[in-house]
Amino acid sequence: MISSMERVKKILFDDTFRACMDEITVLEADRRFCRHGMDHLENVARIAWILALEEGKQLRKDVVYGAALLHDIGRSRPDSSGQPHRIFSAEIADEILIRAGYTEEEREDIRQAILSHGGSFVGSITHAYPDEHTAENLADVIYRADKLSRDCFLCGAYEECYWEEDRKNKTIIV
Repeated sequence: MISSMERVKKILFDDTFRACMDEITVLEADRRFCRHGMDHLENVARIAWILALEEGKQLRKDVVYGAALLHDIGRSRPDSSGQPHRIFSAEIADEILIRAGYTEEEREDIRQAILSHGGSFVGSITHAYPDEHTAENLADVIYRADKLSRDCFLCGAYEECYWEEDRKNKTIIV
């Protein structure tokens, strides 16, 4: 088996991952609101891992990082049908995760976390861990880390942001 963080490296150097990140950079070049580049993905990964550690969630670091790095990858596919980017993210992520050496069970948990990062857990199956709530735990830390990663209090577009006031981060979270 590939060592834990070696699989994360495989994601970072995957041709599809890199092409998607390049496309997101182009698509969001003039975006005034939060962007979804590597800074955001790394912040989500680190915050999610800290949440998992602090809360004693039995999650694997490479699974947390895999979900965090891939949760917004679908933003590389602009869609006029109104389909949420998380649907595309889960599809693209699965291809990348296979090449990176994640098991089917781990991929299912990561897909569920990606599909749920909009706010509600959409799955009920977990395979990668003995704890029956692991998929929900992974989805929960990715969802919260995604929101906590935003420095709304420093944002020049704060007043124009579509986020509700109670969702905006108005200070650094410690």
